[in-house]
Amino acid sequence: MAPFGTLHTTTTFLHARVTKILAAANLNGLDVQVEPNFQYGITNKTPAYLAKFPHGKIPAFETPTGFYLAEASAIAFYIADSGPLRDQLLGRTPEDRALVQMWVGFADSGLWVDGGAILGPMLGTVGYNAEDVAFHDTQFMRCLRRLEEHLAGEGKVWLVRDEEGAASEGDGVVGEVDGGEECGERVWGAGEVGGEEACGGWE
Repeated sequence: MAPFGTLHTTTTFLHARVTKILAAANLNGLDVQVEPNFQYGITNKTPAYLAKFPHGKIPAFETPTGFYLAEASAIAFYIADSGPLRDQLLGRTPEDRALVQMWVGFADSGLWVDGGAILGPMLGTVGYNAEDVAFHDTQFMRCLRRLEEHLAGEGKVWLVRDEEGAASEGDGVVGEVDGGEECGERVWGAGEVGGEEACGGWE
């Protein structure tokens, strides 16, 4: 049987934005293959890759039917929505589905950005700026307090209802950061949340 789809991403390390995609596939029992010959900075610059994914970013996803999708959260959503646990992962009601997306956005725009900006200088992927790190440290702790208050104040185990969902899955891996990938003269690593069309980048 053909796999559900192929994920194009680097194989030199497991990136947090890839982890949530693979977690959704595993929970839904979907066979998602990682392209074994992918070379970051090379494969995603080829005409064949750019014809499918014009921005040249990773991760990117394609199905045997020729459906192409970029942006990590969109890929995770599509995979979560394509299996038997879709209601558990994405929510059973419009309100629950909206809350799941709220927490996914919270992780993408808060925890990921601020956590990456703190760890980037430690990993050597970005230069150290004391004022910048202090700012993101304050914002990161604010995000963590928000999570703790939500879980403790409402006696929750998961972020939306008391069952595992995509929001818990996304927040569970968002603290992981990559070790950096060279892209021309830039190094894409912790704290980088986008990429340039010419060389690609993380989504």
